[in-house]
Amino acid sequence: MKKKKFSLIDGILNQARSDQEDMEKKLGNLQTELKQQWVISREQLAERLERWMELGLPAID
Repeated sequence: MKKKKFSLIDGILNQARSDQEDMEKKLGNLQTELKQQWVISREQLAERLERWMELGLPAID
């Protein structure tokens, strides 16, 4: 009976470890995707700065 209990506990712990590793991998992928969304090209930055200037927003010295 003890072997069955230990086997069940081992199975639960192994599945929990596997699920944790999978979750950490997915979180890492999500963080990478979020970082990529916030990166803009030099062209986009230049366009944004031009619009700021057109709107008369203050320049930062």
